[in-house]
Parts: sequence; structure tokens; C-alpha cells
Amino acid sequence: MNYLAFTNALIGGFILGIFTVTQVKIPFLILYSSFCIALFGCIYLYWKNKKLLLYFVLLLFFIAGMIRCAQADSIAPNDISNFVDKTLQVQGEVIEIPQERTLAGNKRSMHYIVEVHTVEFAGEKVQVNGNLKVFALQDSSHTIAHISDCIRFSGEIRELHGYNNPGSLDIVAMMQRQGIRANCKAEKNTVEILSSGQNAFLKWIEKSRTAVQNMMEEAMPKEDAAALFAMLFGGYDGIKEELALAFTVTGIVHILSVSGSHISLLAGTVHIIGKMLRFPACLSAILVILAIVFYAIFSGFTSPVVRSAIMGILAFSALALNREKDARYSLALTGLGILAISPRLIFDISFQLSFMTTAGLLYIAPKIKNILKGVPLFIAENLAITIAAQLAVIPFIAWYFNNVSLSALLANLIIVPFIEWAMIGGLCAVLLSLVFSVVGKGLFILCSLTIGLVYFMARAMAMIPYGLLYLPSGGLLCGIVYYLLLFWLCGYASPKIPNFLLCWRKKKKLICSAIVTIIFLWSSQFIFAQPLRIHFIDVGQGDSILITTPHGRTMLFDTGGMRREISDFDIGKRIVIPYLHHYGIREIDYLCLTHAHEDHAGGAGSLLKEFSVQNVIVGREDRSEYAKTLGYSLEKCQDFVTVKDGQFFVLDGVKIEIFSAGEVSESRTGNEISNVFRVSYGDFSLLITGDIDSNGEKELMRKHRLKSSVLKVAHHGSRTSSCEEFLQAVNPQYAIISVGFQNSFGHPNPQVLNRLNKENIKILRTDQAGAILMETNGNQLSVDSFQKNGKNSRKNP
Repeated sequence: MNYLAFTNALIGGFILGIFTVTQVKIPFLILYSSFCIALFGCIYLYWKNKKLLLYFVLLLFFIAGMIRCAQADSIAPNDISNFVDKTLQVQGEVIEIPQERTLAGNKRSMHYIVEVHTVEFAGEKVQVNGNLKVFALQDSSHTIAHISDCIRFSGEIRELHGYNNPGSLDIVAMMQRQGIRANCKAEKNTVEILSSGQNAFLKWIEKSRTAVQNMMEEAMPKEDAAALFAMLFGGYDGIKEELALAFTVTGIVHILSVSGSHISLLAGTVHIIGKMLRFPACLSAILVILAIVFYAIFSGFTSPVVRSAIMGILAFSALALNREKDARYSLALTGLGILAISPRLIFDISFQLSFMTTAGLLYIAPKIKNILKGVPLFIAENLAITIAAQLAVIPFIAWYFNNVSLSALLANLIIVPFIEWAMIGGLCAVLLSLVFSVVGKGLFILCSLTIGLVYFMARAMAMIPYGLLYLPSGGLLCGIVYYLLLFWLCGYASPKIPNFLLCWRKKKKLICSAIVTIIFLWSSQFIFAQPLRIHFIDVGQGDSILITTPHGRTMLFDTGGMRREISDFDIGKRIVIPYLHHYGIREIDYLCLTHAHEDHAGGAGSLLKEFSVQNVIVGREDRSEYAKTLGYSLEKCQDFVTVKDGQFFVLDGVKIEIFSAGEVSESRTGNEISNVFRVSYGDFSLLITGDIDSNGEKELMRKHRLKSSVLKVAHHGSRTSSCEEFLQAVNPQYAIISVGFQNSFGHPNPQVLNRLNKENIKILRTDQAGAILMETNGNQLSVDSFQKNGKNSRKNP
């Protein structure tokens, strides 16, 4: 009996149980009864039929996975999420290093993660469980709380909410897995420190990280210090955007992330150094463990780091001691233990990448190393680790990021050694600075020079043609097929081939038929007309509508945006671009912007840098307004196409009419001059109204026949738009409101909702439904949304 295979089968059964209970709600009574029956069956079969016993053990672990996941999903009566929409005074402990952002006007925005102890509700103190993500606006003179401080503040408890689009990371689920149950916007300057932190270990970590960062900034330029700190301990703060982009294209961006890949890089470096210096196996294993523990502590000792550290210790200790098989048992049991504690980690990107990277090092790296026997040890070790880590995570990389770097091998062979030297030099410099500060500063300067060289090489490699390969998202079935094939290629299985396939003639016919079928299925999307697809992307408080024509041409109306005075979160880069990648879109035929406001055009700057955009359609606003909003040069903005009332163009039988392209004047600015587009295909039509007000709506009524199947409600449902006469003139079947969750503007206005309901128009909102997809052949219309009945319909790889 292969005990390793059986152990892996047990964890597979447990994971399958977790998947099952997330898709189907099963009462606890049925789950517990099934577990008891399966347990009784195992006990009985232990004496009667041990062959059949194995199947019952697998069934037992399957049911155990369902039970544990159902238990983890249950909410305690005193959970902080039960106080959503209430304004409370909260008391708790800061459990992570706070994030600070300096704002204009001598103010700063603070983000705290607080473990809640008590809340004051209805005049009484109530004991509460759960972590809270707190946003606090403070004056610069106001004292900042630190990790493990006990604080008190007042604010409104808000439900967790993210951007709900296919292919996007489930931010809400990620926060819940960290124990964060709700958000809170603290009232200004109400954060009060009740007592300094008692957890000396956490305080020491924070002070040590700050001290290390200060030492680096004293010895080298601030940007180089930020890059070295990120390489050592993860993070993007202060990193040059060009460097992060070059690292992404060359496939080494994992260096800036706290994950299994980062652990692998650090531990692999120490392991290789141990081999080169001919250290005994035990000493190499000890050095690997010390390096990983040191990294984990300085990275904040958060749960994802601890998980990655445990798996890294298992993998590299086994490699150092040549005990890969024992580590495979340990990996399976560790994974099972972690999932038993927190079952929904199976959907966490950090856990997925850490676990699969470690599995790649244990199962794939030794096979690759055997193939590279004639290659020098240093190169063979580096290549084996790099290739194994990448092969192990390709389905996850495809699902989350939709690309894989073809230049990664070259970058890992040439650039990564320099990064490793910088990392080791940085660690040595930190230690030496405590005793010999001059020597430490000298090492930091060498690290700075090395980072400059890394930056130059990364940029050069990022410019290699086709260095970044697009990967389709695939899905669960594609992932299973990929891993089965990889498992077979590595020699872990020898499936029996039926005799009828062994005949070369039959096999040749079969292969040719398969190739022809694949080519036909791939090309059919271009040969045969598909439905017209309209995607209303969830971009929060903004608009973005993607339209793909029957033959795959693309139009994007608005791009959402960001409020730069509040946050650096770029909607175009973080939401819209991943959405387009998820659907395999590589270029845009028409980018149509209704107007230059941030929430409609703010994401266009990133989009224009990432995609080939054939035409940019704008109104008659000043080009400097677009340059300011897009962060784009005024010269490039001059190439945008200005449209006028009454113009139209046709793309694959889809007609796009410009109903309004208002001209700027002293009395008409901003929302009032929004471009209005009407998209029609057969009997279907969509009216895109930007942010026009009721005066603009009445002007449209005088000029055009407005009857449309779908109305994109103007100005996110503001009370100044969607007047009754206008709704009657359009007479849509559906009204789409693109709006941010619990936005500060009060959109959509209740009066607007009442007017829509009065006209019997079906309302769909992105803050409730997430991304909305409509498909039509010009006659029939189908509608689907990302969130159905308030439940997330997200699929995981």
C-alpha cells in the first residue's frame, strides 16, 4: 500500500468536503448523522474488510471537511458583524502594524486592525468577538496607536464589501479568513490610547522593522531602501512603479510579496550557499530554519507569513537532509492541520501559492535536477527550484493574473542571483550595523549599487518581445487536467493505455482528429457570430461598461477611477484591467469617455498604458481636463477623437450613436456636458447617459427618439437625474445603476428608485449584484449577475 498516496487522498477528500459545503447548504443534523454512520462503518470494517475500510476512511474525511467548514462559517451571537449599521464606542487591541497615509491639510489617514473586546451599545458595555478594520482620519498632532496598544474610538460599524467581478480576488473572503468581520469609519480624532501594549514581542517586531528601515534610509537613497526592504520582508511601499512593472514582466514580482515564493527564494539561497561551502546536511537545515524564522518575524509574523514559513521549513529542511519523502508526508499533514483550523484557507491565494510552491519543490524539483545532471550545481539548483515553483502554480497564476513570464527563466538565472546577494548583504548589513555601524553602512551602499544594476537588467529584460505570455483563466476542470498531466510527466503514475490506441494508424487518426477539433473550437468564436455581450463592471462609485461585438471587437465606455486625495487605489489597474484579462481581451477598438470626471475617466490612464487602444472618443471638454484626470500627457490627449451630436459609427453590425456631446460654457460644465451614447443591435438598444441632469434629459427628449431596452441610469441614481418624463420616453425593460456600496453621496436616491418602480422598470445595481452581464442576439435578451440572491457566485480554480 502506498501510504503517501493514501495520505494525499485523505487531504483531497477533506478539501472536496470543503468545496461541497460551500456550494450546497446541508443541515448540521444530516452532517453529524452521516459522520457517525461513516465512523461506525470504519470501526466495523476494521475487523471485517480492511480493503473496503480505506473507502470509508476517505468518506469520513470528506464528511469531516464539510462539518469543519460549516462550523467555521457559523457566526457567534456576540460577533462584531451583528452590530452592522450601528454607531458604537469600541474598545480593543491593535493586532497589526498600522498603515499611515499623509493627506493634505496637515491630516493623515490611519488603518488599524483591531481585535474588539467590548462595545458600548444602548448604554451598556457588551463583550464582543471578532476583528475590525478601522479607518481613522487624524490630525498630525494626534497620537498614533501602535501594535498591541489598547484603544477606544467611536464610529459606525459597516459591512465588509469588495469589488464583485469575475476573476477578481475576493477581498471580503480574504479579510474574513484573517478574522476581520466588519469595517469601521472612526469619527475624526476619536482614537484614544487607553494603555500601551503589553505584548513585548509584537512591540519588538515593530520597533525592529522601523529601526532597520531607518538604517537603510540613512545609508542609501530612499527608493533603494524601499526596494531592499521589500525584497527582504515584502511590500510595495515606496517602490518605483517602473521597477514593480519590470519585475512583473520578468516573472520575479513574487520577490515583493510575502508568500511561499518569497520563502523559497530566501531558503533556496541559504541552501545553495550551504552546498557550495560544503556544510553538513544538519547545519544547512538549521541555517535554512533560522533564515525562515528570521524572515517571518521581521515580516510581521502574520498568519500568511507563518503558514509560508512552516511549509518552507518543511520543504527546504527535507532538501537539505535529502529526506524529500518524509517532507511530503509532513506537507500533507500540515496542510490538513491548517485547513482543519481554518477550512476556507483553501480559497486563499497566499495559502494556494505557498502550498503548491512547496509541493513543487518536493515533487517536481528533484525530477528536474536529475534531468540537469550535467549542468553545474549552482545553475542546476537554481533552475530546478525556479522551474518547479512555476510549474506548480501555473493554473493559479492563470486564474488570478492571466499571464506567465517567458523571460522568467532568464531573469531567475541572471537577475535573481544579484537579488539574492543584495538580500544576503542586506541581512548581514543589518546584523553588522548593530556592532560595526561603518561596515554595515558600507554593505548597504553595495546593496544600493546592486539594486541599481538589478533595476537596469530588469527593465532591459522587460523590453524583450513577447516576454509576458497571456494565459486564459481556465477553471477547475482545466486545473485538474493540468495537474494530472504534470503528475504523469514527472513519473508518478503510469496509466495503462488501451490496446486499440496502441495501433499507430488509429493513434495518428485520433491525434489528427483531436488537433482539428481544438482548432475548430478555437476559431469558431471568430467564424460564427456570437451574441452581443454587455458587461457592467463593478467599479464602486463610478461607471465602466464593456461591450464585445458578435465577432469579438471591443468597446469600453468609461473606466471608473480613483479619488487621489483619499487613496492611491487605481480602479483602472486593479479592477478594470484584470476584468478585461479575465475575458481574454488584449486590445480595445473604441474607448468612449462620457466626460473627464475622476469616477468615469480616472482609470483610463492605466488602461492606455496596458492595452492597444485604436480610438479614444471624447466630448468637447478641454484636453487639459483629460490630461489631469488620466495622468496622461497633454500631447497624447490631442490624439483623442472629438465627437459631435448626431454622429455614429458601426462595428460588426452594432450601431453606436452620439446623442449628445455638449460643449463647455460658463453655464455648462462637468456632469451637464456628459456625452450620451446609444448602442443598438437588432431590436436591442442601450442608452448610456453618463452624469447628465434632468435639463440634459429634457434636451435629449426634444432631439431624439429615446426608446431603449436598457437604461444606464444617469449620475449613479442622483436625485438631479432620471426625471419621470425621461423614464417614460426611454421606457426601458431594465435600469442599471452603477454605484458604490454605502457611498457617502446617498446614491441611488430613494426618489429615483420610486420613479423607476413606478414605471415597472427592473432595477439592477452593481453594489448589490456585482458585475452584470447581458447577452442578446438582437432579439432575445438574457441577464446574469455575479452575485445571485445576495450570495457570491465566485468560482475558484
